Amino acid sequence: MKVYLAIKIPEQAILALSKQLQEWKNEYRYFNWVKPERYQMILHTFGVIDTEDVEAIKKKIYDAIFEESEFELFTRSADMFIKSNISIYINFQRERKLTQLVRRIRLAFGINSAYDFVPHIEIAKYKIPSKQQYLAMKRVFENSSFEAQFPVNEIFLFERNTDGVSPGYTELTSFPLLLDKRTSDPIEEQESTKE
Repeated sequence: MKVYLAIKIPEQAILALSKQLQEWKNEYRYFNWVKPERYQMILHTFGVIDTEDVEAIKKKIYDAIFEESEFELFTRSADMFIKSNISIYINFQRERKLTQLVRRIRLAFGINSAYDFVPHIEIAKYKIPSKQQYLAMKRVFENSSFEAQFPVNEIFLFERNTDGVSPGYTELTSFPLLLDKRTSDPIEEQESTKE
């Protein structure tokens, strides 16, 4: 089984991004667009593991993020990664708490990566274009701006489905993040101190 850790994108953010992406979907019809309900921010991929190893992975994640608290994510613009094809993605503002959370997970699994985590969600794929086409697309994407924000108060462990029939993933479990007292309702805090 293929397992990975990710942030679910809430429905209101998916709707906001879908509206903003509609013009691009009309202009770049030849892209292989990710279905909006499959938008996720992948934090770490564990690759292929044995079913009996899932519980040990859950325990390590739980221990690694035990003290991590909730945070907000804000979209920025679009950009591209190039490997065997191009991957178009929406990137997010860097969030210190998210960077720390990913770093703790990497350390828990003995991964000492020199690369900082880049918060993003993949929205489309396409074959590698000509240089001229690539530079034109890059300018469009870099000058883009997306407006969506949402709170993150839990992360999820998923199994990637490879049967080609069912949706792209199955949720295995969730890991709640601590309530950040600085973002909680001050009235609730006052009432709790009276008791």
